[in-house]
Amino acid sequence: MSTAAAIILGLVQGITEFLPISSDGHLTLFQQFLRLDAPPLAFDVLLHAATLLAILYYFRKQLFSFYLSFWKESIVATIPTALIGLFLLKVTPQVFNSPVIAGFGFLVTSLLLLVAHLRPPGAPKSSGQVSHAAALAIGVFQGFAVLPGLSRSGSTIAAARLFGFSHYRAFELSFLLGIPAIIAAFVVSLPDIASFDQSLLTPSIIGFVVSFASGLLALRLLDTLMMRKTLLPFILYTFLLGCLTLGIFYI
Repeated sequence: MSTAAAIILGLVQGITEFLPISSDGHLTLFQQFLRLDAPPLAFDVLLHAATLLAILYYFRKQLFSFYLSFWKESIVATIPTALIGLFLLKVTPQVFNSPVIAGFGFLVTSLLLLVAHLRPPGAPKSSGQVSHAAALAIGVFQGFAVLPGLSRSGSTIAAARLFGFSHYRAFELSFLLGIPAIIAAFVVSLPDIASFDQSLLTPSIIGFVVSFASGLLALRLLDTLMMRKTLLPFILYTFLLGCLTLGIFYI
């Protein structure tokens, strides 16, 4: 793997993993347009380790108090994510490299973000008011987000907004309730490290650093936009990207 490919894949993973624009959908398109081979499994695991580290670092001040208070809600959110995600991975494996599916997924993401953006404010809620129903909905949305083009953060932010949380609280819950599922997915993929090739050492280090740094920047950008109560840039981006993708690969 070249240094340039490691940097590109690190940027794609770091930026799109957290912004509500779908990392899997973008990876599918990058592989199609740039003729990039699917990254080695061990390299892919390391990129996911970098973004997992980024999210744990970014929310480090909130982790202990949140899970101490809401461990039950975290379990409620994680179970449907695991069940739905594993089911889709097993019964529809052929769709995960399909640019057409990614194109439709981008459009669904755009619609979810639009609903989240336009949802009128309800009674003020804080992240300290998380019902089991809200946690379950976030987990269900997160489970379906294994499909390419469907953004995990976009889907879960939309779910939280539908339950009356503010833009910023929805942003927090999207990641705080999502961390257990992200950790579980990472742990399941750890055996793939056994396939690590020593020739990938330098590209892996570069990809890891790029993914971690760009992930932190993406979280900061989303944090800022959610404080400003806007999802418009992502609504427009995913809509246009979905239309472009379908125009190229489907029509």
